[in-house]
Amino acid sequence: MEAFLIPLVIAGVALALLTAGALIDDRRTRVKRRAQPKLDLPLLHSINEDRCIGCEACVDVCPTSVLDLIDHKARVVRFSDCVQCEQCANACPTTALVMYRQGSTPKTLTVPELDERFMTGVAGQYLIGEVAGKPLVKNAANLGRAVIEHIARDLAGASAGEGVLDVVIVGSGPGGLSAGLTCKVKRLSCVVIEKEHVMASTVARYPKGKLFMAEPSGAGNLSYLPVFDATKEELVAAWKQVVDGAQLPLKLGEAVETVKRGDDGIFTVKTTVATYRARTVVLATGLRGKPRLLAVPGANLEKVHSRLEDPADYAGQHVLVVGGGDSAVEGAMSLVDAGATVTLSYRGDGFKRCKQGNQKRLAELTEAGKLPVLLESNVKEFTASDVTIKLKDGTSTTIPNQHAFVLIGADTPVAWLEANNVRFIEREHLYALGSTDDVVRRAVPDATPCQPVPADALAVVLGAPTRPARPPTVPSRARPSSVLIPAARLGRAIRRATSAFTASEPTVPGRRLRTRGTNRVHGEDTEVTKLREVTGVSNPFGHEDTFRQTSVTDLDVTTIVTFANPFADDDADVTIVRPAPARPALAR
Repeated sequence: MEAFLIPLVIAGVALALLTAGALIDDRRTRVKRRAQPKLDLPLLHSINEDRCIGCEACVDVCPTSVLDLIDHKARVVRFSDCVQCEQCANACPTTALVMYRQGSTPKTLTVPELDERFMTGVAGQYLIGEVAGKPLVKNAANLGRAVIEHIARDLAGASAGEGVLDVVIVGSGPGGLSAGLTCKVKRLSCVVIEKEHVMASTVARYPKGKLFMAEPSGAGNLSYLPVFDATKEELVAAWKQVVDGAQLPLKLGEAVETVKRGDDGIFTVKTTVATYRARTVVLATGLRGKPRLLAVPGANLEKVHSRLEDPADYAGQHVLVVGGGDSAVEGAMSLVDAGATVTLSYRGDGFKRCKQGNQKRLAELTEAGKLPVLLESNVKEFTASDVTIKLKDGTSTTIPNQHAFVLIGADTPVAWLEANNVRFIEREHLYALGSTDDVVRRAVPDATPCQPVPADALAVVLGAPTRPARPPTVPSRARPSSVLIPAARLGRAIRRATSAFTASEPTVPGRRLRTRGTNRVHGEDTEVTKLREVTGVSNPFGHEDTFRQTSVTDLDVTTIVTFANPFADDDADVTIVRPAPARPALAR
C-alpha cells in the first residue's frame, strides 16, 4: 500500500510545484507587461483645429492617404490604412497634429500664459499672433484690433505724460500693423518697431508671386487692415497704402533688446537705435526668430543669405542651397527654374520631411542632371568665389559659388520672450483659444468687417463712416465657351465647393485627373470617367470670402473640369472652366 502511495505523493508534490511555478510566471508576466509600454496598441492622431492652418503638409507626406483636408482642417478619413509612420506629425509646422499611443494622452502644448485679453503676467504687456497660439494672417489682424480696444478702454481719461507713448508695438506683421491702425482710430499715440528693414518682413520675403489666402475661412476680418486672397506683392502693397495713408509711425531696422516695466507702471523699451517709454506694450513678433547660421569660416560674407526673395535675380550664377526642408528644396528648384546653376547640400540622408510633390520634382531634376544633390554633406568654408563642402566619404570638394542660401530654419523667440517676463506653461494638446472674430466682438459687439479695398479701409481709419463693403466683381456672363485660368487662382474655388460636387453623365475618355478620397482633387493619378458639376460655388474668382452654398439658379459657373491638379506644386497647372450660358438676371 505504501509503495502505491509514494508515487501519488510525489506526483502531487510535482503538480503543486508546477502549478505554483506557473502562477509565479504568470504574475511576473503581468507585472512586466504593466511596466513596459503597450507597444501593441496603435498610435492615434490628435488634431488641434485651433492651431491647424490647413497647409496640407500632413496630407502630402502621408503614404497611405489616411488624412485629408475638410473645411480647411486636417481630418483622419481612413485610419485603417495608417501605417504608424508618424510622418504627418513630423511634418506639421504648428504642432496641431501629434500622435499618441492608445490608452495614453497626447503630449502637451507649451504656450504663453495669457489672460482672456491676451495680456501676459505683466500688467499692460500684451502678446498676439502665432507665438500666442493663433497662426494665420486674419487671426493676427483680429487680435491686433482686440488688444488695442481693451487698452483704449483702460487708458481712457488718463494722460500719458510728457515723452510717454500710449502704446509701443513690437513687430510690423499683420498683428502689429492692425494694432497700429487701431491706435490711429482710437487716437492713441503709438510707434511700431520692426527689426527688419522692410515692413511685414515675413510676408514680404516669401518667394515672388506666393499666393496668400484669407484664412481662416471661418473667421471674419474685423480689423482695420485689409486681408484678402492675393499674391504677397498685392497684399503688402495694400497694407503699405493703408499704413502710409494713415501716417502710422513705423521704425524699421530697430531690434528690440529689452522691455522693462518700472515701479511707476511705465515701460521702457530699449532698441538697437533708441529708447521709448510707454504705458503699454504689444508684442507682435511672430514665431520666426533669428535665422540659423552655419558656424563655418565665411558664413558672414555678404553673399551668404538666409532668405530667398526673387530667384530671377540669380539667373546665370552659381548658387549653393543648404538645407533639407521644403524651404530649401523649393528654393533650389525655383533657382533652377530661373536659370541659375544650383547645388543642394544637406547633412541628412534624404528629404523625408518634404512634401511628396517636392520630393518627386526634386528627383526628376536630379535625374535630369539639372540639380546636383549632395546628401550627408557639410559646408566647410565659404570664400569670395567658391565654397568647400565635406562629402559623405570624408573627402572635400570645392565648387564655384557666387551666392549661397542657408535655409535651415530659425530659432523661435521663446528665449527672448521669457527674458522679457513672458511666462510659458503646459496645456493639454486640444487647448483652444477660440475664433478671433469672437475675441474682437467681446470687446466691440458691433464691430463690422474690414473694407477689402485699401482706399476704403484707409478712409475708415481716417474717420469716414463705416459702410457696407463693395461687392466683389463678378465675371461677365458673356464669356467664351471655355477659358483657361491659372490653377493657383482657382484652387480655392474648387476646394470650397468639394462638399457640393455631384457626378454627371458625360465621360471624358483619355483624360487623367489626380483624385483621392472624398470629392477632392488630390493624390494619385486615376482615369476620369465623369465630369464634376459644381452646385455650390458663388464668385470663385473674387477676393471676397464668398464661396457659399447657393442654388443652381445662382451659379455663374456650372461645370469645372480639372485636367490637371490645382493642388499640385506646379504653378503651370490649368483648369478648364465651362461657364453657364448667358441668361437674363433673376428677380431677387
